[in-house]
Amino acid sequence: MNDFSTTSDAAGLLAGVRVLDVTNVLAGPFAGYQLALMGADVVKVETPGSGDLVRQLGASPQLSEQQLGVLFLAQNSGKRSVTVNLKSAGGRDVFARLVAGADVLIENIRPGVLERLGFGWPRLRELNTRLIYCAVSGFGAPLRPVERQHPHATARFDNRIQRSGWTRTWRPDDRRTRPGSAGSESPAEIEPRLSVRSGTMGRDRR
Repeated sequence: MNDFSTTSDAAGLLAGVRVLDVTNVLAGPFAGYQLALMGADVVKVETPGSGDLVRQLGASPQLSEQQLGVLFLAQNSGKRSVTVNLKSAGGRDVFARLVAGADVLIENIRPGVLERLGFGWPRLRELNTRLIYCAVSGFGAPLRPVERQHPHATARFDNRIQRSGWTRTWRPDDRRTRPGSAGSESPAEIEPRLSVRSGTMGRDRR
């Protein structure tokens, strides 16, 4: 397990709360990062070999070659990291133990994938009756039949959402391009962060 913590001060609103962060790229990881800033013990669960896609992205080729891309570091500081192969029986056993010892699970896997791997909400609830579960997705879940027909219905990344018509920036030559920042994914971390905080408060007051 790797440790990307940047501070030894565990004091905060979520001190003593363990969060399993099964997210990739931006919206999910950024939410996990904000929870770490609030004092939570955030354990990032990654796929063996490849890990988070943004480990290879950023302005420094040297860091990207080391699987420590600038974008990855910016959104995952303050977390610990472990690799788990959820497609193997052994990996699923490890994940089940992680869930049993967690307070919060946040994920942005495509809707339905965790269920197919054997970790739908009924199973998660069985493993940990106090677990707070937060799922982040581009279009919500489950998708209605009409939504599944949309060419970008499975989009999870900001650039794909922008291509589907959400926003454009016009250039001086009258050509359009997408904005340089992830205008939909960065604000998307606010709701998971607030929901998790509210969930822990409500649970602990019971």
